[in-house]
Amino acid sequence: DTRGVAVMDSTHDGIPTGIGVLRYTCDQGRNWLPIGLPTFDLNAMTEYERTTTDLMLVAVGTAGTVVRVIMQNDTVGIIPMSGASTDLDLTAVWAARPGDDLRCLVGSFNGTTNDAEVLGTANLADGQQASWTASGQISTVPIIALTGTEISNVIYAVALDGGKRSDMSLDLTGPAFTHYESTDNSTLVVQVTAGVATLYDPTNAEFHQVTLSGTTPFTSSPPVTSGGTGPAAAPSALIAVSSTDLWSVDAEGELFKASDAYPYTWMDRSDKVRPLP
Repeated sequence: DTRGVAVMDSTHDGIPTGIGVLRYTCDQGRNWLPIGLPTFDLNAMTEYERTTTDLMLVAVGTAGTVVRVIMQNDTVGIIPMSGASTDLDLTAVWAARPGDDLRCLVGSFNGTTNDAEVLGTANLADGQQASWTASGQISTVPIIALTGTEISNVIYAVALDGGKRSDMSLDLTGPAFTHYESTDNSTLVVQVTAGVATLYDPTNAEFHQVTLSGTTPFTSSPPVTSGGTGPAAAPSALIAVSSTDLWSVDAEGELFKASDAYPYTWMDRSDKVRPLP
């Protein structure tokens, strides 16, 4: 696929401003074009649907901003949604559309009260006011990563604040949140299959997997060290293409690929990266 959408740091006279703006490409990243409103300051984005012609995402940002991004072939558009309170910064997002309704979870942070919580809605629909259910405070610092899965009208989710993992479920028939205890201090999480997430723990430099749902949700597989030839450094991002195709990127731009399913063996693929012409 030659198309893509990203949240990038804007610049002024070549100097980063710290403001997150939307950009899209139709030529494999050779050129990135602006999209969105000049008032957007976005923090995170997630893809919830992809076909041969369509790419659909949800992005969130400051002042309670929630926006859908829809790319059809080489045409891209945005749909501002009914977000959360303008007092909140939205710092992480997960979305899925198992049927007609667009499920969505966002990590919210109130800088005045230092209150971080997860907000969930059963349907982030066009032209409708979303009804958000709050988890209650789970941290005093912003949520940096969030993932989930839905089973039988219940969303099971993992939220990370950079020092603590919070497990929770949102029963959409209530709606109501339930919390589960966790002492994990992972900083990265990625969903590798429906109901299974891989996390990275930087303190112990190891990966482990968490089952998000089932009769005993949030049970963890034994942690495993990176193994193989890497990653040589702590990853700054994890990308799951499939359950057996996981990629790690570190702060130096080194690229590693997991050659098999969990527990992983890593292969250095940094030498395969080539600058765009």
